[in-house]
Amino acid sequence: MFNVRTKEIYLAGESLEEDSRRIRKLNESLEDVISKLSTLSGMEEVVKSLRTTGDQLVEEKDDFDKMAQALIRISQCYDRCEDRLAENIEMSSQVYKAEKASLFKTDKANETVWSLLR
Repeated sequence: MFNVRTKEIYLAGESLEEDSRRIRKLNESLEDVISKLSTLSGMEEVVKSLRTTGDQLVEEKDDFDKMAQALIRISQCYDRCEDRLAENIEMSSQVYKAEKASLFKTDKANETVWSLLR
């Protein structure tokens, strides 16, 4: 049977959110370093390089946020869809009465066939 493990998808999204928070904290630390290095002479190239790295960290953090939100939403949407399908199945469980069909032109032949099928 086909099985989607939505719990694992949801947890992966939460893990990405945690990684995003760690990247944000690293970027804050990097900004502090850049701020202190900016006051020193001869550090312009180092500061420029660190700013580029900081910009890359921000982009990575944004990507992690987007992926995390997508995984969490996919998990939630799939769960809601399964719930709706289950509700629809429960509500639409109808019993259909079997209709007698004629297989042959004569009633006697039809009765014989139906008696064999029962």
